[in-house]
Amino acid sequence: MISRLILLFITVSLIFACKKQDESTECSPGKPILRTITGKKATVRITATAVMPVYLVEEGTIDSKLIPCNLPMDYYKEGLVVTISGRTQLAEPYTSFPCCIESLFITAISK
Repeated sequence: MISRLILLFITVSLIFACKKQDESTECSPGKPILRTITGKKATVRITATAVMPVYLVEEGTIDSKLIPCNLPMDYYKEGLVVTISGRTQLAEPYTSFPCCIESLFITAISK
């Protein structure tokens, strides 16, 4: 009986120990949130670079890029128009893209 209780205690302890403790809600913890996007259309663009394999272009903008840090793989389709909500932060500087880049933590996305 005691051995079963010990086994149960160990099993429950392992389950809680393996549970994710930090569910991040931003791309770069500690950096300020620049703006919140709610229900905006954007187009998915695929690149051939490892640094920035995908970015989003908001409807109505020309050269701004949103670099999603949590885009589901189902949305990695060139030219796909999506509706997004999320929070942006200043992205790390990219030498080949000098202007208008923000990191995007997606809180909602739909096709």
